[in-house]
Amino acid sequence: MLVKDKILIDIEKLLESWTEFQISSCFQINGISKYVNIQQNPFINSEYSFDVKSSNLLHFTSLNSCKLILETYYLKSSNFCGFTDPNELLHSINLGGINNFDVDEAKRYIFATCFTKLNKPLTLANYSFHWENYANNFKGVAIEFELSPVGSFQYALNVQYLNSSEQLDLLSKLKEKINDNTVIESLLPLLGSIKEPHFKDEEEIRIITNFSKDYILFNNQGSELDFYLDENNSVNYFGKLTFNSENKKIHESPLMKIKNIYLRSEAEINDGQRILLHYLMHKYEKEGIGFNFLD
Repeated sequence: MLVKDKILIDIEKLLESWTEFQISSCFQINGISKYVNIQQNPFINSEYSFDVKSSNLLHFTSLNSCKLILETYYLKSSNFCGFTDPNELLHSINLGGINNFDVDEAKRYIFATCFTKLNKPLTLANYSFHWENYANNFKGVAIEFELSPVGSFQYALNVQYLNSSEQLDLLSKLKEKINDNTVIESLLPLLGSIKEPHFKDEEEIRIITNFSKDYILFNNQGSELDFYLDENNSVNYFGKLTFNSENKKIHESPLMKIKNIYLRSEAEINDGQRILLHYLMHKYEKEGIGFNFLD
């Protein structure tokens, strides 16, 4: 790393007020930084960083998706192109006053899996929004995970719900003086955790994985990445957030450990749901995964 490289100096200036982030690596051609990676360190529950040492996360999903998650022992991490909100990433890019940056292309190489904090009693009143919107209208599950320290490609981030660049010093600095694509690309994990204020009920934690385009092209199948072809035979990449359970260790360095699965009485609303639920409980309780009915 060349400490006098202008791009690196610019990034360090942007990160100087975010003490939990630092430049960890860069790739240079003819003295020009083409790719810069920032590292989330240490883990503190600050404005951005989520404290992985003291808190667990909840992932709300349907019972059928829960079956697929337990069978594969990983959570799928979708790129930003597949998110339902068309303003993902675009919102923070606009707040930062960033021009001449291909947002659609950037969305292909940044991936996220969504959680919420388990920081209050798991009652319907506390998590009604999540049960209704992400757990098949109360008929699904909430899966509890214990997060390990994230790797060099991954970030555990509190989502910020902003409507102006003045609400966050980082965006103000971007709007003020920085418009270099390498700088913007290095900050994509942070920019990808900024959403519009009307999403604030989600109280979202994102595990964001950021790969360079070259890395994905040459490492597109394995423990971190995989892909499939859509109906038009176009390649769609997705990340894999691996986990182990108390009694089953199938990944060498998993990002998470599954703890419990929480359900409501609506999970047994019909015969199909009951058959699937009883199958899951019979198969996976012996792996140290607890199934808990909340009412």
